[in-house]
Amino acid sequence: MRFVTALAVAALIGMTCAGCMMLGMTTVGTSRGEVLNPSPYVSRSGERVVRSKVRPEPMSADQLLEAWGDPDSRRQLPEGAEEWRYTGWPRWAGVMFIVVVVPVPLVVPVGLEHVTFVIEDELVVSASSANTELGFKCGVGWAPEEFHGGGWFAGCGGEVKDSFRDLSE
Repeated sequence: MRFVTALAVAALIGMTCAGCMMLGMTTVGTSRGEVLNPSPYVSRSGERVVRSKVRPEPMSADQLLEAWGDPDSRRQLPEGAEEWRYTGWPRWAGVMFIVVVVPVPLVVPVGLEHVTFVIEDELVVSASSANTELGFKCGVGWAPEEFHGGGWFAGCGGEVKDSFRDLSE
């Protein structure tokens, strides 16, 4: 009972502060996707990015090598195609609880974020990716007017998406 009373007092004190206060949770999982005839490029900040926008003509393997450099791994596929993989940051899976403004992650690494290109006849024909994605979310809290429009907010929603997204190195 003392813990509940202390928690209620902390919540009331937190509401009088100028910052956000919230209790909530979100799942952390893997988002996977694939796009045909991808648009890989390097941003001005030097990040390697793949847009899901389809190119009018396939990019050549030489153009990909020039833009992104050598892949981290290569694998021969049936029918003469080749798979080039570029890896990025670790991927995570689990649950994250948010208490006041402090996220408490209960997640484990499950692999590396990556983009894989399929090369056929020296042309980049497709790209697939696996990335960390926040999924189902549920929470309640209070925010000043500068954030979320101010006042109390509550809600649940979302799910891990199965779509292609940009992957930065």
